[in-house]
Amino acid sequence: MDLAVAAELTVREQRYPAMIRNLSPFGAFVSDVPRLASGTPVELTIAEAGGRHSTAGVVVHWLDDAAAARLGTTPGAGIRFRSAVGDRDVRFANAVTRLVAAREGAPPTRRRRRSEKPTAPIREPMLVGLTAAMNPAEPAEEGRVVFEGALAEIGLPSILTTLATGRKSGRLDVAREHVAASIDLLDGDIVDARTHGDAVGPYAILMMVLHWTDGSFRLSLTTLRPARVERRIRVSQLLLEHARLRDEVSPGDARRRRSLRPTRVL
Repeated sequence: MDLAVAAELTVREQRYPAMIRNLSPFGAFVSDVPRLASGTPVELTIAEAGGRHSTAGVVVHWLDDAAAARLGTTPGAGIRFRSAVGDRDVRFANAVTRLVAAREGAPPTRRRRRSEKPTAPIREPMLVGLTAAMNPAEPAEEGRVVFEGALAEIGLPSILTTLATGRKSGRLDVAREHVAASIDLLDGDIVDARTHGDAVGPYAILMMVLHWTDGSFRLSLTTLRPARVERRIRVSQLLLEHARLRDEVSPGDARRRRSLRPTRVL
């Protein structure tokens, strides 16, 4: 599956920001990394549904500059994932399956360990419903709400990932208790986020709402394009940063969680 997902590649305990250009449950093509020899062991980390997921793999091919130019792509490494033998590998494989399913508009299926008996696929009705609402049989009225629901049933990271992989444009309104926020997207990237009557910046707002596990959301799609876009925030990069910050703060430290800010520009 062709896509662009921000990731982190670890090679000999050295971490590199990377971009996944092609992804499947069995391997990935990763660009924006130093040249790697075939046989190099690596670890790949992605962000999905608010969490960080990692698995081990091995480089099986390096696409050099000349070959990449002929193919109209970027240089990078082909990585084969190891078989899902542990819980961490299973979680990573399931995260990949959800990402690919969201891009293809199909319900995800869960990968199992070798020793696990086959089970029925896990279906996420809210995610399937969101995907269907994003791709109506007939064009929806401009600005009309096409999907709404509870964040307890489908988390904000899953909603944003689905919109990003579908390269959708529109507005996502989220509300919890007495706080409401609006997130504007253009071609799957976040271009603005704001709250009513609050002067904090978009990053602080996004980090705040990504912590919400309850509340409501409403999605409206649009074909209109703004005259000027001052910023573009990739959802995959945002979720990686949010997951990193969340890992650094203990779950019970609510005061510090409210004050989280990104440490680098996304």
